[in-house]
Amino acid sequence: MAGAADKLMAGAADTVTAGAADTVMAGAADTVMAGAADTLMAAAADSRSLPIFARVSARRTLCYDILHPNYGPHVRAGSGLAWVDAELAIVQDDALCIAWLKPDSGALRLSALPPALADSLGAHTFDAAAGNKLRKPDFEAAFSWAIDGKTELVALGSGSSTQRFHIIRVQNAGATCSVLDGSRWLTALSENQAFAGSQLNIEGASCNDQQLFLFQRGNGAAVNGLAPVNAVAAFAVEEVRRFLDAPATAAVPNIARLYPVELAGFWHGGKSIPWGFADACEHQARTWFLLSAEASPDVLDDGEVAAAALGYLTDSGAVFGLIHDENGQILRDKLEGLASDGRGGFYAVTDNDDPTIPAQLLHLELGHV
Repeated sequence: MAGAADKLMAGAADTVTAGAADTVMAGAADTVMAGAADTLMAAAADSRSLPIFARVSARRTLCYDILHPNYGPHVRAGSGLAWVDAELAIVQDDALCIAWLKPDSGALRLSALPPALADSLGAHTFDAAAGNKLRKPDFEAAFSWAIDGKTELVALGSGSSTQRFHIIRVQNAGATCSVLDGSRWLTALSENQAFAGSQLNIEGASCNDQQLFLFQRGNGAAVNGLAPVNAVAAFAVEEVRRFLDAPATAAVPNIARLYPVELAGFWHGGKSIPWGFADACEHQARTWFLLSAEASPDVLDDGEVAAAALGYLTDSGAVFGLIHDENGQILRDKLEGLASDGRGGFYAVTDNDDPTIPAQLLHLELGHV
């Protein structure tokens, strides 16, 4: 995916540059100066690929039909998205439940995660106001696969702290859920400097029949001379399954291939905001990803979102373009979940970093310019 060096470049060697700072300039009006189409391209050497144009075509606020005593009236934070049969499973990084949506009808239901994941006071939601944000399991990367003819949902903690090393396996459309100790695997990933850089923060996952891809978001703080990195790690599906079947004893999955990704920043408000991975999915035989330009100081704290982008990996690089809202402006919603719509577009879910504001499901139309 990234030539002989196994690197996906987003700078002068297969990158967009905008002056000496190697940032994408947005000028006074925050308009991206990367060609007349206002798109970003991160694989200039891949002549088969064109810049991507994506826009929001519809959005739905995710409110439950009833008030749930442990979880409130709405989806709090959409951090992961995956199809499970005819429903979209919406994983939340700050609530011990999964929301299940049928996009065509809008039917939205909820299934609870095991109470063993609750904090020491029994809380099932986590936020700064409650003083327990740092104790959340932080499920960020979700994917589904078929096990014995049935679809299973898997979600991984981000690994950004030891509290976030859990993995869940959800079967029977939410009726059954097992909690696994993923510390052996996530610890190994955190110690792999080429993948984790200064701080591990797994934000996305995408799975096909042969490989599982995990997306590391490089929004950490520099630690002991190590810089944060964006990277993609590929694992053999069979190795991952064997590990999840016996996480205490099975061999830790090996990284079959590692793809470090260098992304230019997005210029906004007089400064360069770093891009970082937000989620991924399979779509029309490609691995697609979301990017967020977020001014977060480290893997534990949130920041202002300046832009969102959508792209895909190629044999020789990566291509991505800005997402625009319904009015044609640069989208500034914080998107953290991505799934194919099964046709030509995508679904994405928001995380507003405010539990009082309902998450939204966005539909993204895709085109080339």
